[in-house]
Amino acid sequence: MRTIEIYDYHLQANQQDLFHIQELAIVPGEKVGFVAENGQGKTTLFKKIMAQDDERIRVHGSLAYLPQLFIDHDCSGGEKVKAELMRLFKGEEDSLLSQEHFQPFYRIV
Repeated sequence: MRTIEIYDYHLQANQQDLFHIQELAIVPGEKVGFVAENGQGKTTLFKKIMAQDDERIRVHGSLAYLPQLFIDHDCSGGEKVKAELMRLFKGEEDSLLSQEHFQPFYRIV
């Protein structure tokens, strides 16, 4: 069973290709990292995956989403991430889509 499938998906900005995914299938339990410089479309791709409104992106099951957290001066970054993860794990989602950094990644896209 696959959790996320992406077929022939490309993202452009200012008439410039940022990336193109010919075919990607993520299976349950697999850890995948999307690595690119800032402004290259990672957040946009995650939002499209969560919106589930594009026929080229298929999601099987439910997803929890952990966006990149911007830490204020009153809170430890690690503690804020832990608290948000605990909140998400109390839900009933099948998979986690995260913009926070976790190790190890088994496959880099």
